[in-house]
Amino acid sequence: MLAGFSVLKGRNAQASEDVLAAFIQRWCHPDHPADPVAPGAFDILEQELGVKLPSDYKELLLRNGRPSPTLRLLTAVVDHPVAWWQAYLPDLAALTDPSEISEDTKTWQEAGMPDHFLKFGWDSLGNAFCFRLDELGSRNGAPAEVWFWDHDLGDSFKVADSFTALIERYLALPDPVSDLD
Repeated sequence: MLAGFSVLKGRNAQASEDVLAAFIQRWCHPDHPADPVAPGAFDILEQELGVKLPSDYKELLLRNGRPSPTLRLLTAVVDHPVAWWQAYLPDLAALTDPSEISEDTKTWQEAGMPDHFLKFGWDSLGNAFCFRLDELGSRNGAPAEVWFWDHDLGDSFKVADSFTALIERYLALPDPVSDLD
């Protein structure tokens, strides 16, 4: 694990350094740059939802775009399962375009995802990375906990105290045993 990182909290709830840029450099292929996020996309989504999204999430995506991790990340997660005392870390396959978050969330809620979740990403099996809408409503843009909803089990659990902390957890992973790039 990288010095100064804890399993859930990360070093700083605010993005003190560009952890998403480091994530992109480490886990994405240089021939597949991150998809840019339109500057007004979060404003439209926040107005529709009536809540402020976490500032660290918005700032990092606006600065870097939405990454497309390679199989190296999935392999690292599988090759290095966390110890029993650490929170489970699912692989991050993709982040949802802000213009599609509301509709995507509604679709998954119709399929059984709890109504208090806002889906912003998914793993390689289609399970959801979410923020809790009730928490977003009370935090006014402050970093918010990241939850994982398993659509097969119908179960959910917290994976990080913030979006920044989630990305830091991936940066703390050792390299995969077998390289797939």
